[in-house]
Amino acid sequence: MKALDTSPFMKAFCMTAILSGGRPAELLALKWKDYRKIQEEIFHTSLTDDEDYIFATNRGELRSYQGTRHMFEKFLAVNGLSNSGIHLYCLRHTFSNDLFANGENPRVVQLLMGHSKVTTTMIYNTENSPKSLSNAVDKQNQKYAEEKPTQTTDEQKQKMLLDIIKRNNLRLDDLLAAAIKEQDDFEM
Repeated sequence: MKALDTSPFMKAFCMTAILSGGRPAELLALKWKDYRKIQEEIFHTSLTDDEDYIFATNRGELRSYQGTRHMFEKFLAVNGLSNSGIHLYCLRHTFSNDLFANGENPRVVQLLMGHSKVTTTMIYNTENSPKSLSNAVDKQNQKYAEEKPTQTTDEQKQKMLLDIIKRNNLRLDDLLAAAIKEQDDFEM
């Protein structure tokens, strides 16, 4: 994040992407009229024309995706991050992963990301840290425990999580078998 302090444009662009989850092209198309109320609240006046692009070129024109990507790659190189695997869409993915890490419902994340299918949203969900797995097991323990759950070790939590996954897979197998049988009966 310190690297962002080296470029006012990149700092504004990257933070907007991370905090909004917007696609690069959507961010580049933003105009001040989209944020007029915020601008007036902060500065108590309008500093720009409604039709000005927020992330415009020096001539006030719409910045291209390719040009912005080139600037981003140059920014990464200057800050020693060329081989870090970071690309423009990582900013958008950070937004969704932060939501998942905070326990947000995948359907809500899907709507905020503008995906038509929740499966698309889940492709970018990389929140699978040991802490998140442990929290999942703790939630299941609390939900189904007859008495107050005791402190469990990480090994016990992993075993419980695997048991839950196995039970759910068996239920899924039963549902799929029933659906196939129903389809076979219907076709006869």
